[in-house]
Amino acid sequence: MDGASAELTSKRARLASNSSAVALDADQGPSASYFLIDPGELRRSAGGFHAAFPTAEVCYALKANSHPAILAALRDVGFGFEAASWFEIELLLSHDVQSGRIIFGTAVKDRGQVEQAFRAGIDRFAADSREEVFMLASAAPRSCVFIRAKLDDQHSVFRMNGKFGAPIEDVAPLLRLARDVGLVPWGVSFNVGSQATRTGDWADGVRAVAPVFHELLAEGITLEVLNLGGGFPTPYRDHPEIPLCEIAAAVRAALASLPYQPRLIVEPGRRLVATSMKLVTTVVARIERPGGPWLFLDCGVYNALYEALLHQGRTAYPVSAIGHAEGGEKLQPFVLAGPTGDGLDIIARDIPLPASLSEGDRLMFENVGAYTLPFASSFNGFAPPPVYIVGEPTSVVSELLAAQ
Repeated sequence: MDGASAELTSKRARLASNSSAVALDADQGPSASYFLIDPGELRRSAGGFHAAFPTAEVCYALKANSHPAILAALRDVGFGFEAASWFEIELLLSHDVQSGRIIFGTAVKDRGQVEQAFRAGIDRFAADSREEVFMLASAAPRSCVFIRAKLDDQHSVFRMNGKFGAPIEDVAPLLRLARDVGLVPWGVSFNVGSQATRTGDWADGVRAVAPVFHELLAEGITLEVLNLGGGFPTPYRDHPEIPLCEIAAAVRAALASLPYQPRLIVEPGRRLVATSMKLVTTVVARIERPGGPWLFLDCGVYNALYEALLHQGRTAYPVSAIGHAEGGEKLQPFVLAGPTGDGLDIIARDIPLPASLSEGDRLMFENVGAYTLPFASSFNGFAPPPVYIVGEPTSVVSELLAAQ
């Protein structure tokens, strides 16, 4: 390895281990591969949720991407946060997020983590079982509790209700139990899955839990909130965008099935952050196979794009070649693979890209803001790429993006 290569490798290692963002300016060039966060795009996405759900409390699901730049941007536009662990709560508190803007939204939690959260001022918790309600009464007395209902999430790419959620018929009894053990029966939540594919999924959820509101109201219990959860879809190669305004309109119509209008909470993750981040990768090898050419990249499913790995479904990120004008070259289908020695490290197949692509060329993956950095590992020693933040219009990265 020559001196320049050694210096670049060292720089990448330092950046990959540093959680703070590095803003690029005209004097600082990017490493071979990198993530790029655009706070402006994130603010635009946040504005979309405010416009679609103007009276709702928006609590960002931190698990989607907890990078400090994302956290700070959403904090500064007034969003709340949904945390899945004390570790996430501790991160939020360390970045000056007030405890009153945090929901501990996992339905089954470690008692010690609940006690830590309660001592820190967190008093809104999810539950989906008698055991959890009793634990909360002991570990976080007098707190507000919302019960997560299990819905049919078969229309989502990633299904979430196998692990969490109480049957609809158990939700009202659990809220009564919460009242009886000294907690505040605060509301109901549901989750339509991740990357839902139908406009009406959230409206269907509202109608599914409506009987709970009617039943409890007849007993003198009024619930303050209805939590619509997340699952709002992001446009990928195989999933067209569903406008948030259409989802919200369907929800408003469904709210007529309730005996009164509770305050709404939404917990977007993917839809809020996905479009705010891109990934630039470098082709390390072009290999001709009997079925067609493969491009091996310096980023793959383990250190950058985990959701591209087949699970219940997979995420098909839009991808293009940097420096190749659209429509200016003949296209050819490629298989895109990561750098590791694992046979599952395949990002995508049959991707039409310029036929001339070879070692050293760069590709741009779009809409990679969700569930990439949190899952990234150093499998086989390939570290996750560093993260840069879009800064001044004259930055090296801005010029690079404009050149594609």
